Amino acid sequence: MWKVGLLLLSICALAKCADDNRFELGFETTDEIKKENLKCLKDADYKVVGVRIYNNGEHDETGLKNMETASENFTVQALVVPNISKAAAVQVTDIVKRGRRNKQALQKIFLKITDPLCWWQEQERNVAFINLFVKTAQSLKLKVGFYTNWYDYKVITGNSARFSPTEVWYWKTLGVGDDAKGETNFDDFYPFGPIKGHPTRLGSRAGPGRKSRPGPRAGRGRPGPARFNFSSARPGPARGPARAGPGRPEN
Repeated sequence: MWKVGLLLLSICALAKCADDNRFELGFETTDEIKKENLKCLKDADYKVVGVRIYNNGEHDETGLKNMETASENFTVQALVVPNISKAAAVQVTDIVKRGRRNKQALQKIFLKITDPLCWWQEQERNVAFINLFVKTAQSLKLKVGFYTNWYDYKVITGNSARFSPTEVWYWKTLGVGDDAKGETNFDDFYPFGPIKGHPTRLGSRAGPGRKSRPGPRAGRGRPGPARFNFSSARPGPARGPARAGPGRPEN
């Protein structure tokens, strides 16, 4: 059973956000999407799908398939989990080449800057990696947004404002389950690092092993649960990046 969450996608310009705080509903999943699942979500007025197309330096085949499945009726947001031990430029090039081979015209990706255990302890080293990733993408006509929150971004980069203003997909919940879901607005968002506006928000999550049922219950004003695909921030390693292993949270 795949998991469904709430995305609040800002579709207004920053100058208009104060007066016009419109949003669209969406969901994120790392599990395989079936067309029959998409139908009930479309009927519930969902517009956006978040899929992971790259994970730890490798193509995510499930996510790439999900992109193809959902692209007919939904706006698809592509998520990238990098491997900081692999050259940033190589990873961006891999992503673009695969998109072209699959005839998927990628215009924007969201780089996950989450889980400090998966990054270098030295913040400047992380900033240099992100900077090269962004610059390489820009040279290939690919926009990069950040998938993070203010705390993880601060721990990983020192709240660096080195990058050009960018879109952010941020998350904030008050725990696990329906009772912890956030409000359907952006009142808890404030600028950090290079992020100034145009936010996308993940507002709810399910606990470990929790199953969710996509459908009308996850309609406007009643966000359904989602697997939260990044852990809370923890102290960085003594040397080098941490490696995934048994018990590691999924990125």
